[in-house]
Amino acid sequence: MPIRSMTGFAQVKGEVRRGKAEHQNGNQPSSPTERLAFTLALKSVNHRFLDLHFRLPSGTDSLEMQLRRLLKEKMARGHVEVSLSLEREANETFSLNRELIGGYIAAFRTAASEFSLPADPDLNAVLRIPGALDSAGDSAESDIDAAVMAKVDEGLRRLNEMREEEGRGIARELRERMTHLLEASRSVQQHRRAVLQNYSERLQSRLQDLLGATVDRERIL
Repeated sequence: MPIRSMTGFAQVKGEVRRGKAEHQNGNQPSSPTERLAFTLALKSVNHRFLDLHFRLPSGTDSLEMQLRRLLKEKMARGHVEVSLSLEREANETFSLNRELIGGYIAAFRTAASEFSLPADPDLNAVLRIPGALDSAGDSAESDIDAAVMAKVDEGLRRLNEMREEEGRGIARELRERMTHLLEASRSVQQHRRAVLQNYSERLQSRLQDLLGATVDRERIL
């Protein structure tokens, strides 16, 4: 079984396309199809436990919870970084939230009349009210969670493939090192026998010189 590394990287891309709704009067045709592209990246390194970190756009808390739950089911350990980037069409347009803006202006004029203040609403201030401008991509964003989650399995598959390849590389390197160690061990054994043989012959020769007689080699050993 190949060694499985925790190091890997995977990236998947997708997009959400939707046709925008017709105007309220029903007489004007729909606008062109809106497009919201995304890139989901998964990066993992070795870690004793499963350590998840997310870098997602604001307003994607629900998506983060779904990703966290799924990754905990699919992965056992590793330091995993998950990042998501969104790319809107360059020709993105905005529309007025007439109900919200109308209500604000009506309330402003009522307050000005009640307190006898000669003031008119500041359009710049009105347009900065959250929700005053509806992006053409907002409807696509409502589907982004499902689109991203549909790509997670593909991202995990690519991540595991890279981790398996990394593991196979580590296994090859370990086998090569073990082979080198085995060859070095055999070389040491051969050298050891040669050293012992040489030492035995020198010792036997020295004893013969000292004792003047033949010395039993086995006794020397």
